[in-house]
Amino acid sequence: MIDPAKTSKCRGCGADIIWGKTSTGKPHPFNARGTIVLVAGQNGELQVHSGYSSHFGTCPKAAEFKRSADGKTS
Repeated sequence: MIDPAKTSKCRGCGADIIWGKTSTGKPHPFNARGTIVLVAGQNGELQVHSGYSSHFGTCPKAAEFKRSADGKTS
């Protein structure tokens, strides 16, 4: 679950982020600004979807937070 009212700052780039959980229950950062995506349905009709994108996909310092097999950040 994501609570957009609870924002924090990314330690790498300083952007506003919100925290959610992955399907396995691990904490995951999302960009605080929501996104809207248009998707073509099976009948060709456009559908509007909204949500939050992973901050790892947009953070210029994301590689600094990658974990190795032993669980340590690089």
